[in-house]
Amino acid sequence: MEYVRRRILVVDDEEMIAQTLRIALADEGDVECAGNGREAIKKVAEAFYDVLVVDMNMPVMSGMEFYKDAVKTFPEIRDRIIFFTGACEERCLSFFRENNLRYVAKSSELKELKDFVKEILDRNNG
Repeated sequence: MEYVRRRILVVDDEEMIAQTLRIALADEGDVECAGNGREAIKKVAEAFYDVLVVDMNMPVMSGMEFYKDAVKTFPEIRDRIIFFTGACEERCLSFFRENNLRYVAKSSELKELKDFVKEILDRNNG
């Protein structure tokens, strides 16, 4: 049986954070980056990603707008998204709760994010 390397998409407008996540998640799969939600929508339309790590506050298209657009077009993507954000005001927290979404605050340890990524990969592997 041929081993297929997993694909992870990091969607964040902060280049330093995107590159940090690229390095931190490299053991889990091939990591690509998008600088905003619109760029991510294009990438998702062209390729399958096992996990998407998405920031909330971005120019052009926010994480919330990306989620709504992506789920409308690709409903199965919903369970593969993790929000990784510094924006944890009540509006965002309500959005996460209402949609039963995973999120990790940027101030958290990277281990928490990596654990969520592994959980999604393991669940979709079997």
